[in-house]
Amino acid sequence: MPNTYLDRAIEAVPKFGERISLFTKKLRLAQYADGSIYDYRLKISQAVLYLNKLPDDFTQADIDSYLSMLLDRNRYSISHFKHTVFGLKDYYKVMGLKEPKGLVLPKSVKPRDFQECSLKIRSLVLFICVTSMTRLCFLPSMTVLSG
Repeated sequence: MPNTYLDRAIEAVPKFGERISLFTKKLRLAQYADGSIYDYRLKISQAVLYLNKLPDDFTQADIDSYLSMLLDRNRYSISHFKHTVFGLKDYYKVMGLKEPKGLVLPKSVKPRDFQECSLKIRSLVLFICVTSMTRLCFLPSMTVLSG
């Protein structure tokens, strides 16, 4: 019984097994990092499983639909989305296929929550820096007074 995305994608689209093996060999020959190979295989397998067809057969509408789904669901991180795009781009490049035009990162892929969170983190870091600097400025003078 298949338990990984790759296994399930191969079960759903049997020809995918041969294609992903060839893709993996080509990435290894191109000296891609093992982590990148693993991640690209995972993201491509998830797309194959969702669309139920080989990446070779993805249409522009398929890619638009899949990428929109990734952006619309809050459970997927920005890095998940980016690795999906880069994995598919490299799949088409390495396999010698024409890349569909829809494989682009949107100008702003950060949801509003990430931007607000980032602002809060920057404010907190600034507060910590100012507090630390204040302590460092007054610490020597307090040492002199107590000594």
